[in-house]
Amino acid sequence: MFDIIEFQGHTPGSIAVLTKDNVIFVGDLLIGDEILSKYDFLFLYDIQEQINSLEKLKNIDFEYLVLGHGKQVISKEDSYKLIEKHLNALKKYLYQIRELLVEPKSLEILLKNIINNNNLSNNYKEYHFFKSSLVSVISYLVDLEEIGYILENGELLYYTKTK
Repeated sequence: MFDIIEFQGHTPGSIAVLTKDNVIFVGDLLIGDEILSKYDFLFLYDIQEQINSLEKLKNIDFEYLVLGHGKQVISKEDSYKLIEKHLNALKKYLYQIRELLVEPKSLEILLKNIINNNNLSNNYKEYHFFKSSLVSVISYLVDLEEIGYILENGELLYYTKTK
């Protein structure tokens, strides 16, 4: 038998499978170092749920973890390092977005800045993945009341709230 564990954040309904011999298959919750170093602005549906899922993973008893992309197998100790790298990548973009929104910007201008400032390679499909992730990050920061928005002349602009 095995246990199913909810790990939402990347997508709604994401799960992991934990086997009785303490191997956990985490699907898209984590990606390996090599991919993460190239694509650190990850496709995320819900930022808070992603953070919760990464923190939850730290507290699960397992010996080995199998990544969804690349089918790489890593130890629990190495998983802690990888979780921190994922959290740091997320923090990097949260910081950048707050900094970029010191002056109000539209979603499109903000996305352009994120892509160009981080040399993110993109095609039509990746552009829309990045845009979806950016909307998730903005929603998260709006929920935290760290950024606000105004509708001006038919254009929605986001800005960092001052404390």
